[in-house]
Amino acid sequence: MIREIPLGCFGSVMAHLPEDKTCSVCKDEVKCKNAVDEVRRKSPKLRDAYNSRVKSSEKLRTSPATPTLADHETLFEIIEGNRIILTYDLSSKKTERLLECLSNTYPVYGNTPSVNKRALAFAASKELSQRGIAPRWQFDDSPDDVPLDNLGMKGEPAERRTAREIRLLKQADKIYFDLIWLTVTYPSHITKQKSWRGLFKPEGDWEKWLETMGAIANRVTGKAKKIRQLNLSEEQQMGCRHLCSSNLDTRLKNIESRLPSIERKIEEDIKAAKQRGGANAQLRTKTWATGKITNWQPSTAARIRTMMTGKEVTRQAMAKAFSKVNEYK
Repeated sequence: MIREIPLGCFGSVMAHLPEDKTCSVCKDEVKCKNAVDEVRRKSPKLRDAYNSRVKSSEKLRTSPATPTLADHETLFEIIEGNRIILTYDLSSKKTERLLECLSNTYPVYGNTPSVNKRALAFAASKELSQRGIAPRWQFDDSPDDVPLDNLGMKGEPAERRTAREIRLLKQADKIYFDLIWLTVTYPSHITKQKSWRGLFKPEGDWEKWLETMGAIANRVTGKAKKIRQLNLSEEQQMGCRHLCSSNLDTRLKNIESRLPSIERKIEEDIKAAKQRGGANAQLRTKTWATGKITNWQPSTAARIRTMMTGKEVTRQAMAKAFSKVNEYK
């Protein structure tokens, strides 16, 4: 609110004071009904200042508050309050449906995900992890680094607030997807932090696992320190969306950003060569990405390709696949 200034104080003003302030000249807290009109009449400069303050005040009152995570339960709290989600069976669902579930839970813009949706997303991620697909390829978070204006979000403040809220929740939830994948994929892994070793070899005791996961996710420490204490190798970090060092994550995202242009180029070349017999631009693009990520090492590439698709791939198969995308290196 803009506080009306007492008559006789125009010299101190530019003085349209906030409501919790008093006039610096007369110390008068009385709101004069005629002050605004008097300011407008006597000084165009003060009039413009007043109008500007009013507009700013109205904008502040109508704009929604900046979203914070304090307004929401953590994914740990959601699972803790509904532990059946730890053993929820989604094995009958197709992989495409599970990936769609994750995508729909954290859209670029839309509705803020409910507690139930976030719980189901965790169950879907767990099932995808059991099928061999790592979190990095379970969902795409590259739009999260793009300013909202560049995504066409120039509409209502409430819509922009919701879009920011979705990003915040997705960012906060990613560590839980990483942890369940690490548990499922590397059961014999040994962490440097002894108290965190319960994350691995849960042996069906998911409640004990949940306690360890909560201790890791909610620990007040930086991401880099968590990675060190978890003793994660570079290959393990490659599969994670959150538990990945900044330098490695930047390199992987740079490769991901090139995928659309590489796929278009490969598609054009396939058409130009009139190739038949199942030549597939999408598969070759994934092969190119795998090669870039692993510096074209067939053995490492075979493991990373399995993280991408959940399907076992041999070293020999990757070496053969690389020969079809050599020109795009």
